[in-house]
Amino acid sequence: MPKTIISENTYLLAQKELRKLKVHGTLFKKLQAVKLSYEHGIKETAEFLNIFPVSIRNWAKLINRNDLDSLKIGSKHKDGIKLKRTHKQHIEKWIKADPNISRLLVQQKLKDKFNLGISLSTARRAMKEVGFSYITPRKNHYKQDKKEVEDFKKKSSR
Repeated sequence: MPKTIISENTYLLAQKELRKLKVHGTLFKKLQAVKLSYEHGIKETAEFLNIFPVSIRNWAKLINRNDLDSLKIGSKHKDGIKLKRTHKQHIEKWIKADPNISRLLVQQKLKDKFNLGISLSTARRAMKEVGFSYITPRKNHYKQDKKEVEDFKKKSSR
């Protein structure tokens, strides 16, 4: 058995937890990697599983601290998406009250009212979902002769 920072206690804890889990999932794979590292060494296990040795060491430290919840991959947002229907309803009200509202202002209002931090692109997507779109006029060339444009419009409308 190669020398390793993974103790027999770590090995036994990982083995005990593995019995509780199903074969699928990241927690199972991490525990299995720690167990294999005890039997075959960290370097060989890391090469075999195509992961970094430091990952196995970090997982072993968490197992030694009996902090298995940290090994699990938690979802970023417990209820799924970050912006809920109620948030979007408020955004829609803000847009109806002020059609010239900006993404930055929507972002700030969500932060103030709901303590919800979102990116500007998320704010733009939410605004678009509730029916907001930026309508901007076409640009006129600075050298454009307005009289000629009017004459052209009159002739082409026939």
